[in-house]
Amino acid sequence: MVKVVRSQREKAQCEGKYNLLAYHLPYFYTFKMEELISWSKENGGNLSADVEVFYDSVTGHSFRVREGHSLIPGDAIVSCPLSITLSYLNTLDQDLTSHGIPSPAHRTGDPLPREFLKAVAPHVTARFFLMQQYLLGRASFWYPYIRTLPQPDNHSAWALPPFWTSDDIDLLEGTNAHVSLHEIKARLRSEHKHASAALEATSFAGRSHEYSRLLYHWAYTIFTTRSFRPSRVVPDPEALPLPDGVAVDDFHVLMPLFDVGNHSPTAEVDWHVLSEASGAEKASNGPATVLATRTPYAAGEQVFNNYGPKTNAELLLAYGFVIPASPALHNDYVHLQLRTASAAAPSSSSSPAPPKPRDDFFFSLRPVTHPSSVTAHKRLTLPSLDPDSVLPCFRHVQDTLVWELVCMQTSPEQREALFPAAAGEGMDGDKERLRALLTGEMETTALAVVEALLERTLAIIQAKAFQELEKLEQSDFELDEDEDEDDGEGEAEAGEGSGATRNQRLAYVYRTQCRNVLINVLESLEMPSLSSSRRRSASWNLCNASLPRSTALNHRMSHRMRSGSAMSTPKPTVWSVSSRVVSANKAEDESAFLSRLNESSALLRKDCVLALRWCPAVCRLWPVTWKPE
Repeated sequence: MVKVVRSQREKAQCEGKYNLLAYHLPYFYTFKMEELISWSKENGGNLSADVEVFYDSVTGHSFRVREGHSLIPGDAIVSCPLSITLSYLNTLDQDLTSHGIPSPAHRTGDPLPREFLKAVAPHVTARFFLMQQYLLGRASFWYPYIRTLPQPDNHSAWALPPFWTSDDIDLLEGTNAHVSLHEIKARLRSEHKHASAALEATSFAGRSHEYSRLLYHWAYTIFTTRSFRPSRVVPDPEALPLPDGVAVDDFHVLMPLFDVGNHSPTAEVDWHVLSEASGAEKASNGPATVLATRTPYAAGEQVFNNYGPKTNAELLLAYGFVIPASPALHNDYVHLQLRTASAAAPSSSSSPAPPKPRDDFFFSLRPVTHPSSVTAHKRLTLPSLDPDSVLPCFRHVQDTLVWELVCMQTSPEQREALFPAAAGEGMDGDKERLRALLTGEMETTALAVVEALLERTLAIIQAKAFQELEKLEQSDFELDEDEDEDDGEGEAEAGEGSGATRNQRLAYVYRTQCRNVLINVLESLEMPSLSSSRRRSASWNLCNASLPRSTALNHRMSHRMRSGSAMSTPKPTVWSVSSRVVSANKAEDESAFLSRLNESSALLRKDCVLALRWCPAVCRLWPVTWKPE
């Protein structure tokens, strides 16, 4: 029996349809879900007659096609009227009935004080509002919905990585997630402290202790794993009468029953926002959002939503699960960011400012244009490029990263001179130059310059990949496979064959995925010779440009792969690329051009203007969004 459960879980994982949070939900939530469905229908919601909500130990609550029924493209799965949504909008004094949001007094009991609303950010207000509704119990309008959620006192049912034990968090050291979760914990601590003080200074004085940090972490998790952006689910969102300084997507919306669908990165869905003026599809109970399928489903099949193109690092932090690789799909990427000096410099202001957006790039387990690299396709500049046409050294690297590194080392005039065959102007011209760069199909008279530029770019990529691989090896760990462990819910962990906890196994799987990505990147940088059928025009061939790789580096790589031993700890360095470019003109001869370009290498160590490093906020969980593209 245990073996069967394990095989079901592994099958769901390989298909990318496994939700760790849902797996924790106890069986007794099933009857509560029936009450939620009834409550939703009574208030204008709808669940397709062809669909049911079912529960099993693998996927938790999910949508499934009823026996004897089916779904065809265009069929609605579920709808949620805005009148039953829960968000920051429910706390406002403004009249939002025209947008389908009921009066606050009708829904919330004692409204949160105005002074509190002015003192804290909208997303924090929304979490405190959810906490208030939980504390109201049966008196809350949303009680039928809140009681189906993982409850605050059942910590293991909802704890995302930021809320793991310190020992479990340490197992993520050396990964994207490790840096990010510490930032999340610090931000939540600051938010809760500030909001609690603001609440204590209002008419809620003496009651702020009820809004504990544990409860705030729970509310954060519920919004992080289940919420939707107003711009995607509210009709005419720009017309919302929001307070000054509040943008439409500064907060998120909880949508009862609509949020039951599990994630599949390959699911094709549509979201329809219906208003009272929607013609044939007119909403019967005010504005509503409808989830519809683009693909057919047969009887008994689970019906999926799509949380958008999220990598495993993002899924781990925001949802608590990762998707193992299969032949048809992989979701393994290592995130990096280009950080400007101005963005990295500390602020002179005493009040904390939100982090400035930074360009996010990635390495991929498989070639980024491979059909199984579904998430990568959404983030490429040239997603339709033939995988076989891309030079091996660039196949596992996001195309935009390659171009950014080249742009940091050259001026626009120099790029025009180096890639004269590129057609088009502006963005179109740069895309053509990038295509020529990735495929090696270009004509150039500046052979030495192009080779030096490409060698340096590849050396930067190689150095970073190897540095991060060393970090992983230094903090590596092994799982105890002697015995299964009871997970505290009355049964062993479904034959996983390990004495480790669920969190420890998840950390181990994620670390392995990161390691495989970095190894594949390093191996691809060897640049094997091209066949004669793919000759490059002009007087150079990129495959003749040898990648600088020291004997010591080769020795350490081969030793690690043979013995599995940990490498020496790398010194904490910043991977830097100067933003200053060589001030050469088109008339400059090749030797002078090359000389000046080589001189700029000193700036790589001197200026440290741009740093490429692990993305510390790979999943910046405020604001968190998930949506189909």
